[in-house]
Amino acid sequence: MTKIDLNTVSSSALLDLLDSCDAFGIEHHESPRLEREFLLNPLQRIDESQLITLWNEIVRNTPVPHIGLSIGQRINPQAKGLLASWISQCETLGEAILIFQQHISLMSPSEAWLINKVKSSEQQAYIQLVFSLEDHKNYPVAAIERSMSALVAWGQVLTGESLQPDKVTFNFSAPSYVDQYESIFGAAVEFSCAENSLLFPADVFELAIKSANPLLKEMIQVKAKEAFNALDEDLSMSNKVRTLIETYLVDKKASIDYISQILCMSRQTVYRRLKQEGTDFKTLLNEVRKDKSVILLLENNANLEYVSLSLGFNDTSSFYKAFQRWYEMSPAEYLIKHANSPSV
Repeated sequence: MTKIDLNTVSSSALLDLLDSCDAFGIEHHESPRLEREFLLNPLQRIDESQLITLWNEIVRNTPVPHIGLSIGQRINPQAKGLLASWISQCETLGEAILIFQQHISLMSPSEAWLINKVKSSEQQAYIQLVFSLEDHKNYPVAAIERSMSALVAWGQVLTGESLQPDKVTFNFSAPSYVDQYESIFGAAVEFSCAENSLLFPADVFELAIKSANPLLKEMIQVKAKEAFNALDEDLSMSNKVRTLIETYLVDKKASIDYISQILCMSRQTVYRRLKQEGTDFKTLLNEVRKDKSVILLLENNANLEYVSLSLGFNDTSSFYKAFQRWYEMSPAEYLIKHANSPSV
């Protein structure tokens, strides 16, 4: 099968968003005018920049501040891609969530979900779903709202049950429309947290899916896995790990253990595959920090505390020593040298 460009998303992702624009009366002049027949093909891929352009148009042109939440609640069967078709045939919600998490790159390589098992002080079992979207792609907050809202909406459609998380967190400050969050997620919503997450009682994931069809699932699974393997081959382990390091640096989660969980691999497997590509985790972490350090310094007026935290260091002193090791000069000396360099 032809390899898939990693800077693409499923045509169904764009079709769903275009249909949402029509449903909510949102104008979109800059976004691509592609034939609907082309977008209806679940095997087609679209340049991700087109999806991001459309998202930003939606935010600019809608009078509805909570548009991301509203789009997430709108389930469009006609825009169902390979992944959504696959999970719709699963037996339980837990199976569907696991397949969704492991193969989400079929929909968008920029999105990731992490599944954590949690126990309360009363030994009640919970499942936490943690969502992330690559920061450097410049998606608006509405895209995060849409993905979080859509997961709950899809769960309800698949099971026919009313699903309400016990706790929901977002990594941005509370908007003016908190009441809209509560109408979807319930009252236990928190903002300015370390991550975007949904916490459900574990037994929710045992709920049966109404549309389950083992034979149809097997047929769709063959085509979906073929597409997924073509996508997965295009991304080396070192590139996968580097991308995840960039995503989780600011939350101080860029550890080999955390990233191995996201990749659904053991730490030993990740180490081995990185070694086969001539690198290791520590080297990649160092490279990402080094590259991002000068960008953050120049963007934030040499605020060493902010830069240190953004790079995942525990304190400014550790960052200062690392910077001197990387560039053989202090951050202040680097900024002076940069200021005295002729502009290009």
